[in-house]
Amino acid sequence: MQHNDLKRKWQLAKQKLESEFQIPPERLHLLITIKKLFVKFVTENNLSETAAIALYYRLSFFSILLTVRTLNTMDMQLPEFKLNDIMPIYTESKRLSAEAEDGVVLEQCIASINDAVDALVHDYQ
Repeated sequence: MQHNDLKRKWQLAKQKLESEFQIPPERLHLLITIKKLFVKFVTENNLSETAAIALYYRLSFFSILLTVRTLNTMDMQLPEFKLNDIMPIYTESKRLSAEAEDGVVLEQCIASINDAVDALVHDYQ
């Protein structure tokens, strides 16, 4: 995969999350980690644009959940946090993954992340 193609997918995914959910990249506390995982999975699996966006959404959702979980364990409760407020990001990620021609590849390569997301979501229900 060419560097320019990867960069374009990264920029597109960030722009779509911001326009669709009003979450600018700088508000994601684990953005460096998100980018490393994004680059790894997109490059290793030559993910399509749609799968790359789904991946970015999933990683962003996971990042938000981890941040909230960390704050909660440090007794810095976020009473205003409602899982339902961010679930549309996860739902849209799953929808995009299902639409992508390489969605099965995406879901297989991020299976461990999906397991961690499921466990965190379960904690909030």
